[in-house]
Order: sequence, then structure tokens, then C-alpha cells
Amino acid sequence: MNQSLANDLPELRDILRVVREFIEHVTDSVPAKDRYHALCCSYLLSIAERELAQDGQIPPATHQLLHDFLGACDPAAATGLLSENLQAGRYDERLDEVLPLVLRLVIDKVRMTKPEHLAPLHQETR
Repeated sequence: MNQSLANDLPELRDILRVVREFIEHVTDSVPAKDRYHALCCSYLLSIAERELAQDGQIPPATHQLLHDFLGACDPAAATGLLSENLQAGRYDERLDEVLPLVLRLVIDKVRMTKPEHLAPLHQETR
């Protein structure tokens, strides 16, 4: 966070929460033609809140799986490299090894977008 704003209140996560809660509060009273957009805004703000809580970091369990499978690699570039190699068929002979990693990446993404769609086993917080 920018040091000049670090002590200012409210924090970004509080701003996002208040805006999302307001939108949720008024959604039922907005004209029907705008209700879909209000629901979308609320949904997107909830994703932003979860992303902010994660602070742009790859979860440690995912980071370890990426490292174990790809070796030393920039975490930000790792998923791109993995996707590229999967599409090129480079891991076709290693599906037993790559499947747990791909599953973990999908679980992480669903945790951000629709965590309630995950099985209870995968809903734990990190």
C-alpha cells in the first residue's frame, strides 16, 4: 500500500465491503432493468474483496505444488507456463503428476469467484 495512505481510514477492503453491502441492500428496490447490473456489481465487489484478502499471493499449498512440478519458477509466470505446456501436450505422459496441481489451481480460482460452489472439503480457509 502507498505509504502516504497507509494510515488513512477507511481501508480499501472496508470501502469495498460498504459499497457491496449498499448495493445488496438496494438491489430489490431498483428497477428490474437495473437489477441484473446491481447483482453483477455486488458479485464483482465480493471477488475484489477476496482478491484483496489474498493480497495477490499464491496460496502456499499451490505454490509448493507449482514448485514441485515445474521447479524453480517465477510464481506469477508459473500458471502461464503450465497452461502453455498442457496445451502443447508436453505433460500427456505425466497426467498423474499434473492432475493434483491443475485441481488445486481450479479450486483456488473457484475460491475467488464462487466459493460456495466448492465441496466443503475445499472450502477451508488458508
